[in-house]
Amino acid sequence: MAPVKSVPFRIVTKPRTVQVGEKIDFEESSARITTIKKIEFLPGDYIAVIGLCREVRA
Repeated sequence: MAPVKSVPFRIVTKPRTVQVGEKIDFEESSARITTIKKIEFLPGDYIAVIGLCREVRA
């Protein structure tokens, strides 16, 4: 079995607390945030969170 690698992600959401270890829906599966690299403030009170995540195995 190959090791699970972190993959890049970008989510757009309304401002709220986003933290490492949080579970997110990513590419039709669940993933856990491992690293947050950047947060961008977008028009319309949205934020984009960019970082790395790993797939959560059932």
